[in-house]
Amino acid sequence: MGELHLDIIVDRMKREFKVEANVGKPQVAYKEAIRGEAEAEGKYIKQSGGRGPIRPLLDPREAERAR
Repeated sequence: MGELHLDIIVDRMKREFKVEANVGKPQVAYKEAIRGEAEAEGKYIKQSGGRGPIRPLLDPREAERAR
């Protein structure tokens, strides 16, 4: 939820239920960051009916090398 969502909910609590709330700065539970390279392989499957091509999914760096 964003800060605007929280502000709206607090406002509704005050208006509808006549309840005060202790409101502080929103806290982020955790943050993630990309710390290194990884390798993966997958398949891009897009079929609109019947038999269709199934292409291997390439790493963007490898796609540049293949051109």
